[in-house]
Amino acid sequence: MPLALATLLLLTVACRDSGEDAPVLVMQTPPSDASAIATASPATSASSLLATAAACTAEEEESPQEFITQSVEPGALAAARRWHTATVLDDGTVLVTGGQMRSGVTASTELFDPNTAAWELKHYLGHRRVHHSATLLTSGKVLVVGGQSSIFQCPVSSAEIYDVDSGSWTSTPGPNEPRRSHTSIRLPDGRVLVTGGMTLVFGGVTASTEMYDPEAAEWTTVGPMSTPRWDHSLTLLQDGRVIAVGGRKEGGGYIDLIEIFDPESRTWAEAAHLQMPRAGHSAVLAADGTVALVGGPSTGGTVEIFDPEIGEVTAGPSIDLGFQYHSAVMLADGRLLLGGGAGEDSPVSSRTSIYDPAARMWVDIKSMTFSRLEHAYSLLLDGRVLVTGGRNLIGPIDDAEVYDPIEDEWVIAGAAANQ
Repeated sequence: MPLALATLLLLTVACRDSGEDAPVLVMQTPPSDASAIATASPATSASSLLATAAACTAEEEESPQEFITQSVEPGALAAARRWHTATVLDDGTVLVTGGQMRSGVTASTELFDPNTAAWELKHYLGHRRVHHSATLLTSGKVLVVGGQSSIFQCPVSSAEIYDVDSGSWTSTPGPNEPRRSHTSIRLPDGRVLVTGGMTLVFGGVTASTEMYDPEAAEWTTVGPMSTPRWDHSLTLLQDGRVIAVGGRKEGGGYIDLIEIFDPESRTWAEAAHLQMPRAGHSAVLAADGTVALVGGPSTGGTVEIFDPEIGEVTAGPSIDLGFQYHSAVMLADGRLLLGGGAGEDSPVSSRTSIYDPAARMWVDIKSMTFSRLEHAYSLLLDGRVLVTGGRNLIGPIDDAEVYDPIEDEWVIAGAAANQ
């Protein structure tokens, strides 16, 4: 029996045992909600939650059974996917992991070589994942943490490490708390900070924070944030501290609080409040140490500047692009490239722009070839930018493109060999 169906049957049986009607699962797809949270109606009983937890455990323990063949279209991903991760490795290749395909959540991984502009299918993850995190370690390996394993929002408690030399995945101890839609960042000492996210099938937004030590392969729970949040940003400051900005609340709504994490004391402190609550935004550290916060649902193309030295937030220059469910990447010169997503003028867009945090101004550039949202940008070692996947109005896409900031030109990835 397909696992998704088994999960639904377990939910139904549990509700029947408790004398309730079966829950109606409602998938909220963007632009109304980027996380696709499942909600239950009527109120979910304790027995149905237990049944769901049991189904999620069985699902996570099940080995992925997928059959994906290499794409015949030059430069295209083998699997059309959205909400995946794309990590630039030390050798310049780009590792794409997980995400949601047309058929559901995937465990497949692919590697893009900018020198040949070709994709190569790699070993599968041990678990299907979407809304997970991927962090490049100082060793050159990649740590993948958490996520959810199906459309039923089952949070994944495991973690895996990708070895570049063997091209394979090995299990490593998972975080103390399963989580999805969390945010992670590598600290200067090589440890990985994992914050927030959701810990339950039906929400469970958390303020908990953990650190992973790659040398010891151990997790340590540290001081929690003051506010539970997900879909927030983390930015490493010049002094080694980390700021958490915005995010979403349990049950809906956006957060305006900025908190600062001190790796020495392993504690958080409230720093400032945004002028506009925001989530799903982009953050870029400027050369002067300030942090520019751009876009997000309900904020349009607005920009706010946070100065960690004085703990103040000021308004920056806005743009007539409603950046939400977009992607962003810092260019080699410190500017921020943003593109795609849903705007006020379109449910899915190909428009791109560059924000210069030093000059505090926007620069118009050419649009991508394909409209997309929920995609990923990756800064290649030669200064170009790779964009992968996402979705359009029909569903997940396999298109990949490369942007050259010097030429201001987008080309299909298959025609972007760097030789």
